Amino acid sequence: MSKRLKIQCWNCPKTYFENLDTTQKELIVKCPYCNTRGKVNLRPYRKQNKSATIYRKEDAPMTTQSDEEFQFPDVLPSRKEE
Repeated sequence: MSKRLKIQCWNCPKTYFENLDTTQKELIVKCPYCNTRGKVNLRPYRKQNKSATIYRKEDAPMTTQSDEEFQFPDVLPSRKEE
C-alpha cells in the first residue's frame, strides 16, 4: 500500500512529501533539496489489529485483510543511510 507522507531530511531541516510503500519496514528516501539519501523506519508507527473474524460456515470468504495499521506522526524523521 502506498501512502503520501511528509518526511524531514536528516541532513537539512527541510521537509518534503513522498509516496512510500508501507508494506516494507524500512524505506530508502532521497531529499529533493540536498540530494542526500536517508532511511525511514516504519516499525515504531505500526499498530497491530487485535480483532479476528471467525466464520461458522464452510463458504466463508477467502479474502484476508492486512492486520497492520499505521499511526504516523505529522512529519516522519529520517536518519543517515549506513
